[in-house]
Amino acid sequence: MPVRLRAALSAGIIVAASILATATTASPVAAAGEKVAIIVGPVAGMTDGYRNAADGVANAAAAAGATVAAVYSPNATWANVQAAVNGANVIVYFGHGNGFPNPYNGTENPDRVNGWGLNRTTTNGDGDNWSTTMVYCGEKALLGTLTASDGAAQRTYCAGGGISPAPGFTMIYAQAHYTGGWGERYSPSDPLTTLDQAQQRVRNYSYPMLALGARGYFATGLGDAAQILTRVLTQPSSTMGDIFFQGGGFNSSALMPIPHADIPGAEVWVQETVAGSMHFGQ
Repeated sequence: MPVRLRAALSAGIIVAASILATATTASPVAAAGEKVAIIVGPVAGMTDGYRNAADGVANAAAAAGATVAAVYSPNATWANVQAAVNGANVIVYFGHGNGFPNPYNGTENPDRVNGWGLNRTTTNGDGDNWSTTMVYCGEKALLGTLTASDGAAQRTYCAGGGISPAPGFTMIYAQAHYTGGWGERYSPSDPLTTLDQAQQRVRNYSYPMLALGARGYFATGLGDAAQILTRVLTQPSSTMGDIFFQGGGFNSSALMPIPHADIPGAEVWVQETVAGSMHFGQ
């Protein structure tokens, strides 16, 4: 796998936490008529809303002629999710995100960041306590590179090797912290995300997917995952950039691209976007 470099990014530019982001190469996207895997992880009282949104994505996939494999909390265990994403041409994830940099730990722990928050078992409902009912299966779980020195929860509940989507798959993150660059800003007094932080988060969160051979990665907090999926499935000759340009709130003057430091030939695109109903508008 590519070496994880720690290159300095643009500094001194302050932006609102990014709501729409992508990491992409210039390859064309997958055509319609393929497999779409939809995951809903446990998010406690918000899970019903996420399941409803995921049903909308499933309907959009079916309308485009795709086959749908859906696994929702409380059944979104590692084994069930692995089975759902096996051979998938598109993966859509709703749930908690755990990325880096974040305010909780100054060290990136790839066993638990840049991946999915899943049910430990099928018996705890939608409980999202990360130390008892939910587990963060990070990039090392996705890549199948967990070792004996990684977290006990990850070794217990994210074991059994990595995921196996179809070659050239597309990853879509919906409503998951850090995936699109934004963090967790719950109070107007909390600091805004900087451009440097946003770009690092997208770079880090996209890494395992691009390392697995994804053609592209989308992350949105605008509630438009179904629309993104429809474009991916119905525009087989479009580039990832073409599809990004059609996204909600796209503004070319707000787009901030940089080379992806870990994946040769890929870029990180972060756009400043404000969603008035989310985290004090940031």
